[in-house]
Amino acid sequence: MKLSFGKKIDATSGNLTKILWKMAWPLIIINLIQVLYNFADTFWVGQLEDSANAIAAVSTSFSIIFVMVSLAIGLNIATATLVSMYFGAKDNKNLEASCFTAIILIGVLAVILAAVGLIFREQLLALINTPPEIYDYALEYYSIIMFGMFFAFMFYVLSGILRGVGDVVTPMIAGVASGLLNMVLDPFLIFGWGPFPEMGVSGAALATIIARALVFFYLVWYIFSGRHHIKLHIKDAKVHWHLAKKMVKIAIPASISQVFLTLSGFMLFARVNMFGAVASSAYSLGSRIDSLLFLPSISFSQATATIVGQNIGAEKKHRARKASILAIIQCGIISFVISTLLMFFPTAIFDLLFAKAGAPVLLLARDYVMIISFGYAFLSVRLIINGVFQGAGASMYLMFTTIASLALRVGLGYAFSYTALGIQGMFMGISISFVLSAIFMFIVFRKGKWLDVDVIKPRKTKKTQDIGERT
Repeated sequence: MKLSFGKKIDATSGNLTKILWKMAWPLIIINLIQVLYNFADTFWVGQLEDSANAIAAVSTSFSIIFVMVSLAIGLNIATATLVSMYFGAKDNKNLEASCFTAIILIGVLAVILAAVGLIFREQLLALINTPPEIYDYALEYYSIIMFGMFFAFMFYVLSGILRGVGDVVTPMIAGVASGLLNMVLDPFLIFGWGPFPEMGVSGAALATIIARALVFFYLVWYIFSGRHHIKLHIKDAKVHWHLAKKMVKIAIPASISQVFLTLSGFMLFARVNMFGAVASSAYSLGSRIDSLLFLPSISFSQATATIVGQNIGAEKKHRARKASILAIIQCGIISFVISTLLMFFPTAIFDLLFAKAGAPVLLLARDYVMIISFGYAFLSVRLIINGVFQGAGASMYLMFTTIASLALRVGLGYAFSYTALGIQGMFMGISISFVLSAIFMFIVFRKGKWLDVDVIKPRKTKKTQDIGERT
């Protein structure tokens, strides 16, 4: 099995600023499309007669789904880390073996999580204090989405593999096609246009599943057809346990950090639900805007992770550190500009997309955005440093700093929500936590100990030798 390098970005040489932007812009598009999956669902169900409850139901469902997804994100992070490092080290055999190991492990995990999510769906919805008026909608949407969990997980891992070897264009094309299909199918399945039945919120969920399934089959065909510089063959598919151990070692702390990230959102949403359906809908709309505004930060974070991983694999730690600092500075500036504009012009996007949500919901959603936007630039710093730790395989650093940051977010959010400010106080507490956590993360980053984490270098024992040493 031969692995040839064609469409790739080798970050171990060349101008780092150019490489960073070359990797980041397709990732921005990919992440935009992923956000639009949820955004399109929210927009179209917002056109239903019972729009406020429908919007809250979709968002409530996703607060549970994100918990499920967070358990697999750790393995995706581990996969991208190993692939980028073995690519940087030009170790083709371990790169291929890492791909197969990740695909099999994440596929099995997806099936297990989907089954658990379906069996305990009623208990999970009750756990987050789902308001009675949206319960049936939430159960309906959530149940269908669970059936498509496998396709979502596999898209993430296949995209991560391609990104690790510097191919950010192929996942972008696949993501754009899938996102457009989802947006086109939504109104047909929700409202019963043409020959399609009127399915309401269930139609939004089904459209998402169909779109994700098609992009999954496309990426599988693309990678296994030999058209890509990663040439994998089904006959070689198996779990390489020495690499699985490496993945698990990275994945467990990374997954824990993601679980805490999701649980913090889970806890905050549960608190928001105590203020009623209007607050739930407003928080949901504000969170959708968050998803759009965080796109540059998340995309730069992913690009930085790949660059850091490739350079550490190539034993160029000084270059990995330089790339990290460049990403922090450039993304921080971008986020500051965006948040400043949003702080002064918070109403336009809500009026354009969510006019039917009703005045109470829109007014509270605008309050959310105006208050939270103060901390956006600081949050971008934390997200970039997350990417640095991921790329270096320093998942223990990622876990501890993430837990500390989220403890601040939940603690301050709850504390301020019990003041006279109420729900607006909660928004203020979250915004302040972004500032404090960014300062904390940067202090840890500056110490530089994350550069000393040894991920792919084999120990001098027979049991832990990599494939390349055995041949």
